[in-house]
Formats: sequence, C-alpha cells, structure tokens
Amino acid sequence: CRENLFTVCGSGRELGFLKPLMRRDFLVRHKLTYDPGMRLGEDFDLYARALLSGPRFGLVDPQGYWAHETPGSLSKQHKAAVLEQVYRADKRLLATHPLTGEDRAGLLAHMRLSLRKWVWVRMIEAVKARDPVTFAACWVSPPHVWAELTTKLWAHFQAKSVRKPEGLEISNQGRM
Repeated sequence: CRENLFTVCGSGRELGFLKPLMRRDFLVRHKLTYDPGMRLGEDFDLYARALLSGPRFGLVDPQGYWAHETPGSLSKQHKAAVLEQVYRADKRLLATHPLTGEDRAGLLAHMRLSLRKWVWVRMIEAVKARDPVTFAACWVSPPHVWAELTTKLWAHFQAKSVRKPEGLEISNQGRM
C-alpha cells in the first residue's frame, strides 16, 4: 500500500500502474473481479484484494512505460463522488480483511490520503455550488483532514491576494 502513496514515492509507482498476470482459476476461486462501480482506483482495489487472498507473486524490474502527468491534466481532475469511491473501497478492505502491522498501517495511510482528497474536492464543489451546508460538513472530519483543508485554503487565499502591478501585461507569447 505504501508504494501507492504519492506523498511517499512521487508518481509512477502506484499499484494501478502494475500490469499483473493472474491465473484465471485464482481469480475465480477467490471471487475477484473489478468493482464495476469504481471509476478511479479500481486497479488498486482489485490488486489489494488479490494480494490479501494469499497468492504467490513476484515483481520484475519495470519493462513497460513511464506515466507522465502534466499540470491541469483532465485525467487527474476527479469529482468528489469518484474520490469517495476510493475512500469507501479502502474502508471496505480494512473492515473485511484481518490486517496487522505494516499492511494495516499502509492501508490506513492510503485511506487517510483518499479521505483528504475526497473532502477537499467536495469542499471545492460546495463552494462552486454555493452550498454552505456541504461546505460546513467538510469540516466535520478527522483533524488530519481539516488541517490540510486549512493549509490549502490559506495557500489559495495568499495566491489570490497577490496582485499584479498596474499596467503590467503578462504574455505567454514565445513560451512553450
């Protein structure tokens, strides 16, 4: 699970980027399929459930591709409902599998990260929709969530309060 935490590894080492070969009989025996209701994180969810089913496995050095994400990419702009699915899948894994030690700590860390992402996007959507009830509900979260909300809001406020000097024109001409 810790390999899937962006804050730990940076991008490119997420379990969703694995391309495993799995025996069909293993998947059938353990009733493992993709969750059709998930639009994000479905690979992580399936692979985590497979690993928790006790397979024999091995990892080989990367032979595939590098994933490059550009700022503002549509592939990273997810709605709150989609991020909620990832959080709920982590919660289900914790509730249905008797994890201990490092496995539990890794999944809890992933779940906390999922929750922070979900609540942040939910709050932004509430502001855009002028929905004070949902905005307020975002603050009824664990301390690690509202601490991040406060930090992000403060950074956003500071960025918005910086004004460009009058008469200064900014052009993107000639830039790539």
